[in-house]
Amino acid sequence: MVGIATCGPAGAQLLIHRQTQWEITTKLPVTYNILNLGSDGFLAVVNVREGSELLGKETVRLVKYDTALHEQWQQAYTGTGAVFQYLHYQEARKVHFLHPITTRQLEVITVDLDRGAVVPQRIKTATPLKVSHFAAQNRRFFLGGRHNDQPVVICHEPANQTQKVLPGLHRYRSLL
Repeated sequence: MVGIATCGPAGAQLLIHRQTQWEITTKLPVTYNILNLGSDGFLAVVNVREGSELLGKETVRLVKYDTALHEQWQQAYTGTGAVFQYLHYQEARKVHFLHPITTRQLEVITVDLDRGAVVPQRIKTATPLKVSHFAAQNRRFFLGGRHNDQPVVICHEPANQTQKVLPGLHRYRSLL
């Protein structure tokens, strides 16, 4: 009896089916949002409101998944008002969420995508500002919006709590 074995390159395609489930409740107002992080997966943002719009509190559950739907970390943040009625901006390995508390007071919640650390920062503007645009770059926050029905962009530096009005950006329809 003679046996012959050959070795050579082999190809195969592996198909993995996976799903994740979230409990959906109808007792409290709940909002579900998904932020696409590209090749890093996605961030699920689940807002649960308890109490009234003005006096209530909102708990936000943040869950990061990789592209194979494996949960990497989970974090919760509780604040007053509509914490994630939200503008957000993704910068490298962080996501910044903007929460307008009043027309003069804002809160930026920074989430580290690697560790899941949540860092809230308060911002007080010198004048009332209705924010419609938000960006972050090099540890600075750029707030675009309207003051007295005039367009304005403010650069806020959290390290030293200073703000600068950036004049003329609205004239040429600049991208924030």
